[in-house]
Amino acid sequence: MLDSAGFPMRIARRNGAAHSGSMLGSAPLLRCPAGAIIARGGEVVSGLHGEDVRPVLLAARLKADTAFAHQQTEARVDIAGSITNPAAYRRWLARSLALYRPLEHRLAPQIGNSDHDWLVAGLGLSAAIASDLQSLGVDPWNIPDAPTSALPALDTEAGSIGCLYVLEGSKLGGRIIRRQLMACGIADAETSTFLQLGGDDLGRNWQEFRCNLDRYGAAHPERIGGVIDGSIATFKAVAVWLDARAWRLG
Repeated sequence: MLDSAGFPMRIARRNGAAHSGSMLGSAPLLRCPAGAIIARGGEVVSGLHGEDVRPVLLAARLKADTAFAHQQTEARVDIAGSITNPAAYRRWLARSLALYRPLEHRLAPQIGNSDHDWLVAGLGLSAAIASDLQSLGVDPWNIPDAPTSALPALDTEAGSIGCLYVLEGSKLGGRIIRRQLMACGIADAETSTFLQLGGDDLGRNWQEFRCNLDRYGAAHPERIGGVIDGSIATFKAVAVWLDARAWRLG
């Protein structure tokens, strides 16, 4: 089932009946052969009939459950096919700033009140975009923010973590985009810092972020559904706001 924007509605099954909502109303469990040594939230557990039960790692679950939303977003934004000259690059940066700046402001209270310091790593995109725009001769403060209705609703810590998964993961794709734009002469080192966030530590930082996600999922299995929902909502917001048809022609 798809929603009005073409994204899949997440369906769960209870007692054999399908219903809309989080796929993970409780801890996500995976049944394994008897005799396996499995940990759940740091404790070894076994099923009622002797089988062991293992939690699904949150990072892997996020990748699987958001795969379609991720693909839809990439197709709609269509960076490779739309940023064909410096003017298009400036328009894309401006449109990105309009979304990420208020989004990071929305995330700030949740992150500020969190006990998880590792969440801060996902921020900083809007500052880098603003710097790139200034290097291109564009005043970032003249760019209006996206309306509140364009942002994902992030009123829980779990939803905010799901959003940060999208933002942090986007840095990996940014590195590829940067190489392509520089090879075509569309951007240079001073105008593509947004696409170089993380520097040489990008791969290590991503793996650490994934490990922290797994720890969070193990400690709070009841929140995993909220994390996944926050990720999908963020992908959807990015797809709609950065749809190439909205900025490609200026």
